[in-house]
Amino acid sequence: MRRLQKKGRAYDLVILDPPTFSQSKQRGIFRAEKDYANLVDVALPLLKPGGILFTCTNAANWAPEEFLAVLRGAIAGARRRALREQYIPQPPDFPISREEPGYLKTVWMKVA
Repeated sequence: MRRLQKKGRAYDLVILDPPTFSQSKQRGIFRAEKDYANLVDVALPLLKPGGILFTCTNAANWAPEEFLAVLRGAIAGARRRALREQYIPQPPDFPISREEPGYLKTVWMKVA
């Protein structure tokens, strides 16, 4: 994404669907609950005003309210604002049970 920023690219839609956890030699450790705001910070310069930011996480221990708060905070921190947002809980084709609670969180945001 940083390379695209340097090239001055901008998009109507940016999709963020990172793994809950990853590790690389180049970037180190990524944990969704800890690092998602940084990911949004890097993505927002690529999003045109009025564009859609589509975000997902499978972090089972991350409450939807906390995920939304991180997204809203990152957008506000970039001096942008969400014009519209829609939270979509785990769909019916991923049944929720006691053994496997709801983990999928998806949010669409139209960002000014």
